[in-house]
Amino acid sequence: SSHLSAQSSTALGHPEVGKEAAMALTGKLCMILTLQAIRTSLTAVVGTDGATPCLCAFDIDRTLTGYQDIGAPECPGNKVIPGVKDYAYLYASPPGYGNLTLSLLLQQLNSTFCSKCFVGLASAGGASLDDEKAVLVERLKAAIAPSAAALLPATWVTTIDSSEQTQGPPPFVVWCQDKTKHECTRTIVEWYQAKNVSIASSDVYFFDDKAENILAFEGSGYNAQQISCATRDGSRGCCGGRPEEVQERQGVH
Repeated sequence: SSHLSAQSSTALGHPEVGKEAAMALTGKLCMILTLQAIRTSLTAVVGTDGATPCLCAFDIDRTLTGYQDIGAPECPGNKVIPGVKDYAYLYASPPGYGNLTLSLLLQQLNSTFCSKCFVGLASAGGASLDDEKAVLVERLKAAIAPSAAALLPATWVTTIDSSEQTQGPPPFVVWCQDKTKHECTRTIVEWYQAKNVSIASSDVYFFDDKAENILAFEGSGYNAQQISCATRDGSRGCCGGRPEEVQERQGVH
């Protein structure tokens, strides 16, 4: 402020010089404000690699995971994680759970276009216990850019009573009812928006093994694709998704 006062004092004594100084000062201020505006805008819209930001949101059971304890030859490439319980779809079967089994998609997610995107989850189930959640978070973070991984929660712990099945918070939304995953995906987009990451609807991609969940995305403005199509267990997937199924395609497929 003392520097500006000195310039103003000089300007009072020399009108022409003062006019030029004032114009120069105004120009500098304008440039500073413009640069600040550009910096703010870029922070809000630039993605992990300098490109327009995108979001890949996934179902969990039979999408990022496969049928428990089934590997080759039925599900070649799937990886069984001994000691990590996965209760999905086995509640009524003794012992009520199996070992968490990772689909080839989750293991090779970094080979898909989603490696350059932000990520989230929208699952109809509860993602079982904390040890399964820890594996999922670790794998997701390893597959994306460090700047995108840094935005995700450091840990993911069970805070919801599974008997209540209350929808969980983004970006890892559990107990999201089937046919409503487009709405849960919207909460993930809003979560990133609150962190100054603006993702256009056309740059949002959702992947699920169930056709009913994909069809519900019609009219949402988001892109959605059914995967885990090669192996089926009734209306759901069996071995889970494969990396070649994850395509950067517009529309609902």
